[in-house]
Amino acid sequence: KKILEIYESRLTGRPLWYIFGSTDFYGYRINVDERVLIPRPETEILVREAVASLREGDTILDLCTGSGAVAIAIACEAAKDKMVSVTATDISEGALEVARSNARFNKASINFIKADLFDGVRGRFNLITANPPYIKREEIASLQREVRDFEPRIALDGGVDGLDFYRKIAQ
Repeated sequence: KKILEIYESRLTGRPLWYIFGSTDFYGYRINVDERVLIPRPETEILVREAVASLREGDTILDLCTGSGAVAIAIACEAAKDKMVSVTATDISEGALEVARSNARFNKASINFIKADLFDGVRGRFNLITANPPYIKREEIASLQREVRDFEPRIALDGGVDGLDFYRKIAQ
């Protein structure tokens, strides 16, 4: 019965990770649903590079945290041999609910803030990570059905040229 339910749900285009409710990211279980993007394996490169650059006492800010996957992996990996402070922001309260739950599950110490990029964020940070929306608006309609119809548009739409968030971050 369960296999048939999964099969029926997949026929609609619903991503398997949403059906199962979780995915693996950098060795950590990350719960996902339609409030957040499904973390992609290539994003693990960002985590690897971030963790390699950390020093004792560093402060890290993860923008557009979504499911919290990047912030959680960085916090957990750093905690193995360093004391660091991780703050993560997202504009979506739904995404932050998922991220907070994932942080609790993975025992990651992270300060979550509802914010549009840097708005309302105080302090200085040694490292800023971000995996913001980067899809060109006109290309969203041509994405795979699993992405286009199920993943949150707010997490996909990077504006006319896909670079809106990068310009804001750089500014």
